[in-house]
Amino acid sequence: MLASIRMTGRAAGLRMEGHHKVGPLPYAPVNEVVKLGYLFINGSGASQPFMTSVYDSAGQPTPVPFVPAIYFKASVLNRLFGLRFDGVWEEVAVNSSNGAYTPSKYRYFAMAWMRQDLGWGVGLYSRATLGQATNFVAQRFSAQGTNNLSVVDQTLGTLGPYASVGREPHLAVGNLGTIKSIFDQVYNSGK
Repeated sequence: MLASIRMTGRAAGLRMEGHHKVGPLPYAPVNEVVKLGYLFINGSGASQPFMTSVYDSAGQPTPVPFVPAIYFKASVLNRLFGLRFDGVWEEVAVNSSNGAYTPSKYRYFAMAWMRQDLGWGVGLYSRATLGQATNFVAQRFSAQGTNNLSVVDQTLGTLGPYASVGREPHLAVGNLGTIKSIFDQVYNSGK
């Protein structure tokens, strides 16, 4: 499997459902896009934070919650790029470890893990997180052979008793130009 998605550090009583839609989408009529529809549901009678605190291996707090946390096979996708708000991709450094959690923190319009030759990769975008100081975290886990990319949505605070809320980040596959074009379409649609 190239990528897996999971919810880490979630609070007790909180569950997540996935309602994903593979493109073409009405606002992005291409096959290379996926709307990652997440519904967070508080199944308890008490208010619940979306995520418990997450600390890196040095004891420093990490922005949470992650929506989603996606792990990529490092032998396939091994170069990380951030799409600046001026529309230019730039390659970025990422922390690497053999198991210690020490994520790199970023603020970009979108981010993508790419193949070495830049022929194709997988990008993430989330409109809800564009105004945040940190909206992505990533790390290379050398011993496990994986690379991680997570959308950080700090607009999710506490969910009331038996309440739910949805989030719809988008994933796109292609070269950097294709990923940017798709995310421009999604953004221009208001999504």
